[in-house]
Amino acid sequence: LILGFFGPVYAEPVPDANNNAYPWNGTWVSDDFTLFILQNVSEISGDYVPLNFELYDPGHMQGTLSEDGKTFSGICTEKGFLKLNLSDDEMSFSGVGVIPPLGSMSEPYVYERNGTRSENLSDLDNKWSGTWTTPKKTFELIQNGTYVFGTNEPLLPEVKDEPGLFEGTVSEDGKTITLNWLETGNFTFTLSDDGSFFNGTYHVEPDPSRVSDSWNGTKIR
Repeated sequence: LILGFFGPVYAEPVPDANNNAYPWNGTWVSDDFTLFILQNVSEISGDYVPLNFELYDPGHMQGTLSEDGKTFSGICTEKGFLKLNLSDDEMSFSGVGVIPPLGSMSEPYVYERNGTRSENLSDLDNKWSGTWTTPKKTFELIQNGTYVFGTNEPLLPEVKDEPGLFEGTVSEDGKTITLNWLETGNFTFTLSDDGSFFNGTYHVEPDPSRVSDSWNGTKIR
């Protein structure tokens, strides 16, 4: 019960995972992720946490339901930041990345990120500019003074990974960059008649034809 200026206002009850009125509400498992979905009337969102952090990133889902409540579609977003240090010979970098906690994660996920320059240094005033190769992705960075931005492209075709965007700053000595990164994709899930599983598809923006794959899940609670 919430007391307002115009008399009592009753707070909307928290959806029950076992309530048939909110069939999407609960915990689901797919081949690569555990998904935590919260449905509240027509509003729906969720987080997904990878079973293998070495291959996949956690992310957030935000979307809408179809009129019959059977289809959940929307955008999934993955984001974090990197702090990278340039080597003395300026041909490689090493650093760490951090992804904030989502879903069942109790702490941020911290990982190492190393890369090598793919061609000779061509701009002595903007030493981070160029193509860099890491074990999972190719980075294309453009430095303009203390500002740096760019893109990343996945290297592992067997992994459902997205291209992403970078934006960040360069330290005064030019040796360190701090980057925020963002990756997005589209998904559509369709619920089974008994509400026990969903079948779905996933594709990478901005070109839906570029990466398209199935994303199916089973409700575990």
